[in-house]
Amino acid sequence: MYHGGFRAILGALFFLIAGNALAQKTVEEIVARVNGDIILKSELETARNTLRTELAQQQKLAGAQLEQAIAEQSKNLLRDLIDQNLLLQQAKDAGLNSDLEVVKTMERMRQEYKFETMEALEKAIGEQGYNLDEYKQNIRTRYLTTQVLS
Repeated sequence: MYHGGFRAILGALFFLIAGNALAQKTVEEIVARVNGDIILKSELETARNTLRTELAQQQKLAGAQLEQAIAEQSKNLLRDLIDQNLLLQQAKDAGLNSDLEVVKTMERMRQEYKFETMEALEKAIGEQGYNLDEYKQNIRTRYLTTQVLS
């Protein structure tokens, strides 16, 4: 009798742990394959959110105008991500490196916006709602794609 109860508890514990592990594991949906790389649905959503932010801030759009502009420009987002991946693959094949450019760009921004330290600039980037790593990755991507295109 003791063993039966123990097995029931062990079985329940197993399903609890397995169920929790399955709940925590998020499966990303792949929206495109670009040679050996993939584009995830979350990347497409991030690009759409970035587009929304840029349109709202830079073009001062809001409401119906903003939604119409997003709908129009969203049509090209996946194609743009695929093109970007192809350019980054070419940059990698060519042995291009963007680490120095990220440092130089961040330093130029620090001076231009008159921040005392790099930490102050990084904090300001975060306060604007940007993830610092993603912000630096965007600098890398812009630099490498520009280098490949030129």
